[in-house]
Amino acid sequence: DFATGSQSMFQNPSVKFASINIAELDAIKQGAVAILGDAKLSLIELSAAVAGYKVPSEWATKIKSGVTIWAKQLADAINPELLFDKKTLPDSPVTNAVITQGQLIGLMNETAKSGDVIIAAAGGAPGDIQKAWDATNGKFVHLEFGFSCMGYEIPAGIGVRLATPDQAKRVLVFIGDGTFVMAPTELVTAAQEGINMTVVVSENHGYQVIRRLQMWRVGNHFGNEFRYRQEGPSVAEAGEAKGAAPRLEGDYLDIDIVKMSEGMGATAIYATTPAEIRKALEDARNIKGPVVIVVPTIQHANLPASNVWWDVAPAEVSTQPWVAAIRKDYEEGLSTQRWHA
Repeated sequence: DFATGSQSMFQNPSVKFASINIAELDAIKQGAVAILGDAKLSLIELSAAVAGYKVPSEWATKIKSGVTIWAKQLADAINPELLFDKKTLPDSPVTNAVITQGQLIGLMNETAKSGDVIIAAAGGAPGDIQKAWDATNGKFVHLEFGFSCMGYEIPAGIGVRLATPDQAKRVLVFIGDGTFVMAPTELVTAAQEGINMTVVVSENHGYQVIRRLQMWRVGNHFGNEFRYRQEGPSVAEAGEAKGAAPRLEGDYLDIDIVKMSEGMGATAIYATTPAEIRKALEDARNIKGPVVIVVPTIQHANLPASNVWWDVAPAEVSTQPWVAAIRKDYEEGLSTQRWHA
């Protein structure tokens, strides 16, 4: 669904998908030409079958042009030395964050070495890693993106470390504070088993990718940031008076992930500036057991968008004019969907 823009991206009528899978029901998705088999063996066979094939030069030129444009946008977005103007963001509580999540990925990329593995699964992390991570020169990426499974990342880090006995190769788990609060439990297991891995927490005060989705498809957001309720009558009192209760738009909660991590047996480091983050990432390589690096990141600051349509339906009936506009945009997108068989 992500890769095809909910079946809307590939408009050429000649487009066909070939899918390799050990399960027939998955192999035939998207109307694909199904190849039932082991992924590695199937790719070896396919590589031999298309040996010598080249894409048309016109298409190659178009791809090169697109890559050049994107490379410039990405380089600017992840450069940790560029100051991000907080004034361009929606009104929200002031934090001590000085870098964006994209810039944090840039720093992790900068300090990564051949053989290192980064793991992500839920929230904004896997999409941002897919956009921004440089997987060349022996650096690996492990994404659970099919279900965006919150809580997958830390146990996956344990598994990757067990499968990677060379301790010089870093196992790097990248999560948001939302995922950490939801499922930090396996840090205890990692400490118990002496698992060497580094968990980097992007502290942006909530489930910001879902807030972004709400704004995109509803025009309002609700309950996805770790914020106190504003002062006013209680929810029960407001209900009895048939009035509106104060919204969850107060200051951010002071959730101390450093103390939480230490309480579960991990070494914890709080790093704010690019220099502090670089040092923390380097120091973590020489610390036994799990290390959690907490980095405050500027909320609502996103990497460049793909502008690809996605099948997430807004309300069909609403008294709010902006919802009607969002619905119209959604229905126009529906008309671009196609079957690829």
